[in-house]
Amino acid sequence: MYIHVHWKYFQNREISLIAISSSGNSENILSCVNVAKQKGVQVVALSGMHENNKLWNGNISFFVSSDLYGIVEVNHEAILHGIIDVLWLEMNNFSINDN
Repeated sequence: MYIHVHWKYFQNREISLIAISSSGNSENILSCVNVAKQKGVQVVALSGMHENNKLWNGNISFFVSSDLYGIVEVNHEAILHGIIDVLWLEMNNFSINDN
């Protein structure tokens, strides 16, 4: 239910793909990003490890500067929670400043 509600909300948004790869070099993720970009889909990229990773090319990119997978993944989780919170607030007609 939770995912369904957010997917339904996301369908009408410009941001259509959130790509996550700790190393930024996962071929399956990069393939999805390439297809999305070819179709004109907006991409939010979350990556880490090294700044020259291949995923560091989203329309919006979040990079976590750490060589430790755990640190990168926990930071990606925090970023995603922030995105979900903002979407929930907007969907329920709240302002970020109201809370």
